[in-house]
Amino acid sequence: MKMRERIAAIDHFSGLDAGQLDRLLAGSRVESYAAGAAILDPETSPAFYSFLLEGRWWMRRTIRGVAPRDWIDDRPGNWHGGIGLIDAVAPPEVKAETDCTVLHVPRNLLDELAGENPHLGVAMLRGVRGGATMLHKHATGEGE
Repeated sequence: MKMRERIAAIDHFSGLDAGQLDRLLAGSRVESYAAGAAILDPETSPAFYSFLLEGRWWMRRTIRGVAPRDWIDDRPGNWHGGIGLIDAVAPPEVKAETDCTVLHVPRNLLDELAGENPHLGVAMLRGVRGGATMLHKHATGEGE
């Protein structure tokens, strides 16, 4: 499957029209990471969203004064970074658990596309809600 089709098959991007998909692809970059390689560094606030295309990654979010929250995911379309407040409160550290392929989309481009495309906008809001809820529960001990 070609990269364009692989990206278009991810739920977040499945509602983009051809022009929006062209803009996404033209403004983004796809990178491969070997197992163990750093994808996102907690010392640097990412100016982009990172979407897992294939492989499995390990993620850690650390809220000051709270034990780190770690998890592993292999779902294509899983994403990290890009939400300034969440990244400031709980900086992301992401490493390749296995060899990974990742789509990095600049924050301004994805934000623009999400504002234009309701399907992408709702999918991103769902992800923000899920991530923020998980971090809130972890920080407060609610539901753990």
